[in-house]
Amino acid sequence: MDMQTTIAAMALALSALALVRGEILQRRRVSEEAQQRAVEHVREALEGVLAVLEHADARLPAKGEISRVILDFERTCRRWEQLLPTGVKHLRMSVRHAMANCFGPPASIAADPRIEDLEMRTFDTHWWDIGYTYVEQAQAHLGRWLVGNRRKPLVVVRYDQWRSDEDYPSTNLA
Repeated sequence: MDMQTTIAAMALALSALALVRGEILQRRRVSEEAQQRAVEHVREALEGVLAVLEHADARLPAKGEISRVILDFERTCRRWEQLLPTGVKHLRMSVRHAMANCFGPPASIAADPRIEDLEMRTFDTHWWDIGYTYVEQAQAHLGRWLVGNRRKPLVVVRYDQWRSDEDYPSTNLA
């Protein structure tokens, strides 16, 4: 093989490699953009949940308001769940648990629509504070990831683990 043929073959191989690499980078970028869009939607839906929780200690929201907000949140999560980073795919369940501990059946309507007629649990500021703090913290994590380095993994602790860490802090010493 002469020098010109060798150079042409190398150029062809480098061009093919560049095309493949460009395609991989393009797919990764689309994936990152889709992930970002999913996190934005879930974070936005959490705003509605926080709005219901925010002043519940002063004015208890109606059952229908709680059910509507949790259904909206769950619908958004189900729509975007496949695109969410692995470390936050549990948010739909975690937020439902936090809300159910605070309000009882109206927050669990997405899990079982038959409970719509059940009464709310007696309001307890302890569970309200815990639920509000968890949802606020989850939303803050999502927001920091959106404006920070999105190459770092996005992880929000599951509600049950968060409760365990709070209830039994000595068992989680590092």
